[in-house]
Amino acid sequence: MPAGEKVSLSRHTCASGLLNNIKRLRIEKNYTQEAMALELGMSTSWYNKLENGHKKLTLKQIETIAKILNVPLKEILHENNNVFPPPFSASPNQTSVIELGLQQVFAELKEMRKLVEMVLQRELSQK
Repeated sequence: MPAGEKVSLSRHTCASGLLNNIKRLRIEKNYTQEAMALELGMSTSWYNKLENGHKKLTLKQIETIAKILNVPLKEILHENNNVFPPPFSASPNQTSVIELGLQQVFAELKEMRKLVEMVLQRELSQK
């Protein structure tokens, strides 16, 4: 997958860890959304949508965000233990909804795997 290809990331699944990391690091580094948008060459509204999972991120954008925040790319990609909600029990009526949700999670896990593989390939080729 080329660096400019968009990776589908939804705020409600495993990708929320990546989006949370971007937001957390931005705040830790004292960057506003306005400053990030300016550095990325986009409107504040567009950046807000990226950070909140309403627009797709490209690998190039994630790499640029890492450079702006002066952090290694792996720090942005690192998943924490709080990505998935705690276990719950479901009634029989909720089973099909849960199955649909799991299908979405698996689809997004595949997208995240592609992203990690691209990063690893790039790092290996630079050595």
